[in-house]
Amino acid sequence: MKLEVEYQNIVQGNYQQLSPIYNSQFVTIPRSTNYNEYEPEQNNTLFTALTWSHQFDSNWSIKQQFAFYRVTNSFPELGAAYIANPSAPVPVWDQFGTQEFNTQTTYATNVDLTGHFNTFGAQNTVLLGGDFYKLNQYGIAQFPNGFGPWSQISVWDPVHPGQPIPGNGPLIPRP
Repeated sequence: MKLEVEYQNIVQGNYQQLSPIYNSQFVTIPRSTNYNEYEPEQNNTLFTALTWSHQFDSNWSIKQQFAFYRVTNSFPELGAAYIANPSAPVPVWDQFGTQEFNTQTTYATNVDLTGHFNTFGAQNTVLLGGDFYKLNQYGIAQFPNGFGPWSQISVWDPVHPGQPIPGNGPLIPRP
């Protein structure tokens, strides 16, 4: 009998880069300019499996594995959505904020019955087996600051933080 368990907790973050278009032209901006906010992300994975086998005699054996795998992902996003008023003298990006939570759970099992026997001088191996696999996925996106009014950030002089990033706030994941 063998029991396997693996757990990972990964915390990472990123900045998504955008290139604004103003008057039908890409705005030339320095590489260091970023209109979006830092987005922390957390991923948790849990894998566990139980494998057992039994040798009935020298010719027949059975083996089965049960496996469970769950991935959860939680991250806020706050970023520029579009230029609010392209004809304004100082164009600004409208920023949006969301909090997303995703989970994926997998249940699996397989069983194999293996037998060796001779018929008319020929050696034979027979394998009978079956498996079951079930995948559940669930995701939710929340808009803590609703669909507006959103904070704005200037295209020419981006000043952060604008609307604060929603934290890993009041999300209640589905069990």
